[in-house]
Amino acid sequence: MLSVIFVILTLALVMFLVFKKVNIVIASIIASIVLAVLDGQNVVTAMSETFMTGTANYVKNFFLLFFVSALFGKMMESTGAAAAIARGLANLLGEKFAILGVLFAGMVLCYGGISALVIAFTMYPLTLAVFKRANLPRRLIPGAIAAGCFTFAAAALPGTPQTINVTPIPYLGTTVTAGATLGIICGIIGIAATCVYMYWEAARARAVGDGFTADTATLEALSKADEAGSNINPIVALIPILVIIVLLVGLQINVLISMLAGSAACARLVFKNVKNVPSLLGDSVQSAMSAAITTGCIVGYGAVVSASTGYATLSAALLSLDAPPLISYGLTTTILACDCPKLAAPAMNTRMYENPVTQDNLALLRRYGWQLIEPASGRLACGAVGKGKMPEPEELLEYVEHAIGHGRDMEGLRVLVTAGPTQEALDPVRYLTNHSTGRMGYAIARMAMLRGAQVTLVSGPTALTPPPFVEVVPIVSAQDMFEAVTSRQEQSDFIFKAAAVADYTPADYSDDKVKKKDGDLSIPLKRTQDILQYLGDHRRPGQVICGFSMETRDMLANSAAKLEKKHVDMICANNLKVAGAGFGVDTNVLTLITRDGAEELPLLSKEEAANRVIDRAVQLMG
Repeated sequence: MLSVIFVILTLALVMFLVFKKVNIVIASIIASIVLAVLDGQNVVTAMSETFMTGTANYVKNFFLLFFVSALFGKMMESTGAAAAIARGLANLLGEKFAILGVLFAGMVLCYGGISALVIAFTMYPLTLAVFKRANLPRRLIPGAIAAGCFTFAAAALPGTPQTINVTPIPYLGTTVTAGATLGIICGIIGIAATCVYMYWEAARARAVGDGFTADTATLEALSKADEAGSNINPIVALIPILVIIVLLVGLQINVLISMLAGSAACARLVFKNVKNVPSLLGDSVQSAMSAAITTGCIVGYGAVVSASTGYATLSAALLSLDAPPLISYGLTTTILACDCPKLAAPAMNTRMYENPVTQDNLALLRRYGWQLIEPASGRLACGAVGKGKMPEPEELLEYVEHAIGHGRDMEGLRVLVTAGPTQEALDPVRYLTNHSTGRMGYAIARMAMLRGAQVTLVSGPTALTPPPFVEVVPIVSAQDMFEAVTSRQEQSDFIFKAAAVADYTPADYSDDKVKKKDGDLSIPLKRTQDILQYLGDHRRPGQVICGFSMETRDMLANSAAKLEKKHVDMICANNLKVAGAGFGVDTNVLTLITRDGAEELPLLSKEEAANRVIDRAVQLMG
């Protein structure tokens, strides 16, 4: 949960920094560092690998797109072609429809792939002239320009070569006209709503006598508007944009080729207005690099977010929302575009689940790298009985935690854990055992699994549910555990022997129940094999072995002696008489004893203590 909060906080941090006029590149870097620190990621790795890989991949994939877009935009701007188009549309619609003329001029330029910022700067002086003729207040100018180039034209209407429309193509396998019907509907609604609002504001202004006013800067801008593109026929200026639309939308030609063709058409038609070709090319490269790196750094921050432990939890929470279809579509496209672990938990009627079509689709998801959580069996909501129930939330959470991991620092390593008591049979009815519940060993197995290790858990009889994604080897007696552990020692990188193994077993086993007699009963016992001693004596190079020691007195001395005698790397010692330690509780108070000394841990949950034990073992491996 904390990691989810950290993701949200760093996202808020990015917005705050940008609001405070901090460069977005710097804001993305700061947010990525903060998230890496809070999430427990290695900061150097997070920045030099995760962040930079995300940024570099984006720049590699889209720099050329930014360049050809910038080149076309600079050419249309510097030659005055963009201004000519804007002037022509404004003049065509006249003073009565001045706002609509500005709006449509911005839309047309958007379809040419010209950057929205370039459009805004190009349109401003021309909009001033139009608003002066129509006697409209200057405060409405930003709304009119923004409505034309920042809203429906760039983001809703299909077919534009704008980066917001082109960037998803390689990820989603779409075209520039994807979602055409929905885009057109939304675009029409956007145009209508904008016009209603803008003309309502204009009517309010006229009602109070609020009209066009000019200062020195405004007069200079008006003078510029009179000059820009005045020698270019608006229809001629429109041809390069029409070339792009025909190639990109009509013929489905690659966007890079379409934009270059538009630039070539512009150069051919109005090249006489180009004053400095090297400067134009240099400005285009600079604009492209600035845009690509700026956007790439945001993507880099997104990569750090994707690597955080809270990302999968946040994604799962968002996907579980009972939201309108449009929101679901947006989340779906996000999932498709993200390179991160993906899980699915199919739940439905049994016959639907078993249908070959469903099974084929599930197999396809597996082939594409999705991890599927098998549905539970039982009575379904429809009344049927069978497989198809949604697994319990606790099980789903286990899958999520396994997917996102805890740093995954044990990826590729093999871990052997023992847990629980052993039972030494006296006869078919009775046995000798101890009070161990196995909780500490099970906690170590689970945390090692979450950190990416391949875990084998050799467990005596317990009432615990085995952790998922762990190989469980059930045993009963000390001899069973000896055989299970020693047969798996060689392939294990870490061995955590947390089981409470009986030191003695009955010397004689009775096939029949031993009957009660008058007087006392004496049971002869014999020594069981010392598993930890065997492991220490037969260890392979590079292997880390950790034993456990429960004492009631002289804990440090006895445990240190055990460390030396057994030839192991660490002893995790606790005192049965200390509150919070011992059997049958969810906490533990451990002292980690190595040849470097003793580290006393505070009162911790079993899982927290398990992580601390694993941390120390990983350090010992070096």
